[in-house]
Amino acid sequence: MWLSNKNNALFDKRLVLIVIGIVVISSLIYFFYDQEKITVKSYAEQITSKCHTDVDCTIDALKNVAENEDKKTLLTIFTDIVSHYEQSLPNCHHKAHHLGKVLYTFIDDLPLALSYADQTCSGAVYHAVVETFFEMQYLDDVDPEDIDITVICPTNPENSYALERWQCLHGVGHGLSKIYDHDVFLAVKRCEEFESGLEQVSCFKGTFMENIIQYKKIGDGTFSNDDIMFPCNTVDAKYAPACYHYHTNYLFKQKGGSISQTFNECDKVVPEEFVKYCYYGMGRHLSIQVFDNMEISIRVCKMGSSEYHSYCFAGMVMALVNIRGIDQGFEFCKIIPEENKEGCYDGLGKWLHMLYFSEAERTDGCSKAEEAYYEVCNKANLESLKLM
Repeated sequence: MWLSNKNNALFDKRLVLIVIGIVVISSLIYFFYDQEKITVKSYAEQITSKCHTDVDCTIDALKNVAENEDKKTLLTIFTDIVSHYEQSLPNCHHKAHHLGKVLYTFIDDLPLALSYADQTCSGAVYHAVVETFFEMQYLDDVDPEDIDITVICPTNPENSYALERWQCLHGVGHGLSKIYDHDVFLAVKRCEEFESGLEQVSCFKGTFMENIIQYKKIGDGTFSNDDIMFPCNTVDAKYAPACYHYHTNYLFKQKGGSISQTFNECDKVVPEEFVKYCYYGMGRHLSIQVFDNMEISIRVCKMGSSEYHSYCFAGMVMALVNIRGIDQGFEFCKIIPEENKEGCYDGLGKWLHMLYFSEAERTDGCSKAEEAYYEVCNKANLESLKLM
């Protein structure tokens, strides 16, 4: 009996020691794991504290991280810095875009880089990573026709219209323009390889936007000194809406920054059915002027022909929600003239389709609309979309 009790006592002691050992080991694992998180967080905070929004300074700091830390640490620090930009800058797309380009050159892993991209800073990291991938292919003399563009962007089985995929495909459009040396006629045709009309539109937009960026950078791209509407008046009709959407930047420059004269050029677009896309583009182009004073939007859009005001406002609200978020979009729709509200709320409904997976979430989002326009928002769909 005594031996039995003794054995039991020894067993109890062993059990206690095992439990203590597990607790100690678990605590050590948690401690070191937590210390790793703290170290990574501190590293990101040190960089943002030193560099603030100086992109060159931040890139140098990330280069140091890339040389001394593993990819996981680099990606975590990068994500924290982009989040800091989102919280501290009214429009962080341009700066986050620079960081995204550098990130891809550091890790040279397209799927991994894309897995760390999201809607932060208007999808800037998606755009930058994909663009840089194409730039690297261009430098390596890869034949553009050998690149399967349909497998680059991840799909979301829960939402075929996912905003993240839309942003990624926009980056594909930019990349195609670059790898085809800014020949938009060659580049935009590749976008047709996507089955969905919505996906094609996103790719079309990226291609024509890159053409404008090239013009703004070095005065180059697919343009004509003899024809102010080229290439939009020459491309296939299915590409024209996306082309005119960005061509307004070129028109604005050619007209010396005059809003009224640029609208006048929009009015000359032939065929007339494409005039609205020029106005839509003007809304996007002028949107930066209304982010902090939305009432200005009414004044600037009304500088164009009254029959197209709704398209100007629609372009503004899409740019606004992309940069400032959906709530700002609803506030914008509330202040514009009554006769222009329907198109504004329809645009928000389309955005909600891409932003949320479930019908319940989209319905809840539309509840922020004015009561008279709740159904307009809730019934919006992305079928037969020509521009977004």
